[in-house]
Amino acid sequence: MLHGDEDRIVAFEPVKEFADALKEEDFNVTFEVFKGARHGNYTLVKS
Repeated sequence: MLHGDEDRIVAFEPVKEFADALKEEDFNVTFEVFKGARHGNYTLVKS
């Protein structure tokens, strides 16, 4: 899961709680925060 910490459309905390709840149920979930990013305002770069 990806989330910008400046997202004004989708609140950060409920998304983080959802990711944590999935992890507790043994789903393979990664929650990554994009500093300074708003909703849909990030670019994925493969290294």
